[in-house]
Amino acid sequence: MADAGTLAPKVWQLVNPAGQGGVKPKFTPRGHGIGMKSTFPTGPLISGWTRLVGGNALAGVLQLLALAILARAVSLEVFGLILLIHTYVRVVDRLVNFQSVGVLTRWLAEAEAAGDRAWFAGLAWAGLAVDGLAALGATVVALALLWPLAALLGLPDNWLLPAALFCLVLPTRVLGVTEAVLRNFEGFAAIGLRDAAQAGLRVVGWLVALLAGADGPVFLLLWLASEAIANCAFIAAAFLRLRAQGIGMAQAMGIRAAIARAEDFWPSLWHANFAGGLRMVTQDCDVMFAAALFGPAGAGLLRVAKNVANVLYQFGHPLTQAASAPIARMLARGDHAGGLAFARRLSLWAALAGLAASCAAIPVAGPLLALAFGEEFRSAALLTLVLLFARACYLGGAALVPTMLALGIGRLVLQPVLIATLAFAAALAAGFGPLGLLAFAFAQLAFDLVWTGSGWLLVQSRVRQLAQVRA
Repeated sequence: MADAGTLAPKVWQLVNPAGQGGVKPKFTPRGHGIGMKSTFPTGPLISGWTRLVGGNALAGVLQLLALAILARAVSLEVFGLILLIHTYVRVVDRLVNFQSVGVLTRWLAEAEAAGDRAWFAGLAWAGLAVDGLAALGATVVALALLWPLAALLGLPDNWLLPAALFCLVLPTRVLGVTEAVLRNFEGFAAIGLRDAAQAGLRVVGWLVALLAGADGPVFLLLWLASEAIANCAFIAAAFLRLRAQGIGMAQAMGIRAAIARAEDFWPSLWHANFAGGLRMVTQDCDVMFAAALFGPAGAGLLRVAKNVANVLYQFGHPLTQAASAPIARMLARGDHAGGLAFARRLSLWAALAGLAASCAAIPVAGPLLALAFGEEFRSAALLTLVLLFARACYLGGAALVPTMLALGIGRLVLQPVLIATLAFAAALAAGFGPLGLLAFAFAQLAFDLVWTGSGWLLVQSRVRQLAQVRA
């Protein structure tokens, strides 16, 4: 493999061939293992994925441990109330706050490949401004809607103040630009450790609260403190990494100019946000629906099942994080067939691993739930198993969104999500009567299958179009 010094001129020739402006890069782009052949840089990808998985696996274990402590410390109803408030804040965050990480990762990768410090820093400032203003807007919306929705969600009056305080975690969720910067400089350890740090702080705080016999609202406020601390540390890590790379924010071009150079920046951002909002209907809004229909206890059972199933997500999502910047660079070279083949292969192996793990969980799901959370949670075993298989199907699209963004069809990210949401609604409507709470799990399975299949069909269609244009 070529070293970075040999590789940098080759990368620059790809993004700015001789005779097209003659402008030399302002700083030397890093190699990232990108060669002139169509082979993918699997070394950096595996290294990044390993670091992310290590952090995510630790986070998953700590999150489940924290939930187990909470389940032992409070009643099932209070347990459901705490998770319901967290879900409410998360839904508002995803609906109002921009889901900017994918779009920013793509353009930061291009700015880095072009060796343009000013554009890179300008995009970082733009992302910080967009994410920061959206986070403040999400806080206002969450506080404004809390009281009108309290009765519908089954939230008692004495929980309104703790819930309002928990909404104040939203201004610290300026995470899109933060993760995008770290992805581009392979700061995967910091990305993987954010959730682990947050969950670790929560475990310590909740354990102390359990021993002290604290009331339910205390556990919620400790959750607020742990997340706010972890988020602020994550943001600081990203901008320290920028400084370590010699990219000062003072040298940035203007925010408007940086965005203007990023083609389809705003359309892609809005479509990603709408897609994220629609996903909330199936990822978190279903917990709120369950609370309205089955009470906080039903919401608590569904939330635990989803959290256990998300252990698979802790292994698959790092593939999206680690592969997004390299896929953007690879497809920018014009190797559409090779990039698509690799992205599909990556997603297929992730899905097969998820299916194997789901099958292995069949005989042990009930006993493990009872052991970890209490005997009353054993009834969520089948719910958990169906959601595990749904997550395995979702892993079939582990590299889907980065591939769509890199192919320039970020504005179409919404399309497979919309189709899959309709499938979710149809499955929920058909199964709610005979299946009850279990219908939410089968609806999630329908969503993940349809999203993965329709998304890859859309990508294949785009690759054919590009091939016809080149021909």
